[in-house]
Amino acid sequence: MNIGMIGTGDIGEVIIRKLRDAGYPVKMANEAKKETIVIDVGNYYSWRDGRIDEIESGLTDSAWVEKQIGRPVVKVLNSIGSKSLAGAGRLHGSRDRVALPISGDNPKAKETVAQLIDRIGFDSVDAGTIAESWRQQPGSPVYCVNPTKEELQQWLKNVDRSSLITNKEKGTKAYRAVENADYQTQANAFRSLFNEKMKQ
Repeated sequence: MNIGMIGTGDIGEVIIRKLRDAGYPVKMANEAKKETIVIDVGNYYSWRDGRIDEIESGLTDSAWVEKQIGRPVVKVLNSIGSKSLAGAGRLHGSRDRVALPISGDNPKAKETVAQLIDRIGFDSVDAGTIAESWRQQPGSPVYCVNPTKEELQQWLKNVDRSSLITNKEKGTKAYRAVENADYQTQANAFRSLFNEKMKQ
């Protein structure tokens, strides 16, 4: 099985370490075979990445990435902070196990990625197609809150796309205030932004 990742940013080192610890051979490269499953773990921020008009007009981050690289991707690991990724993993069946949304257009690829996610200590929830991956982008109430599987399944249904831009700005400010804190404090800061929305 070949799996490639793009958009690793700050969490790249954590992902590589966790995959190696789980027994996966990991290589860093800028090209991949056609059968390789490509995972997009990135998030678009115009202040960092420059303005991308297609995304600003409503195209999902990962749909834009697919256009750039000319191949399908699976969106996952973009909705968890690097500290949480490093420290919040739990054994399969743990009550407080964090769940991550997975979006993509290939069910078999998503199933393979779900198995990978399980092996590094996290549950997963199918969040739909790449066109629906906006539900796990920054500004969503599932972003960086470390939900359980049950919470994630419920909250994905309540994501309001029209509020993503405003919530993304609030989330950026909240994160900067707790950037040096432990992962639970960071997750709680994001949860406090969306507390009412998540109860619906």
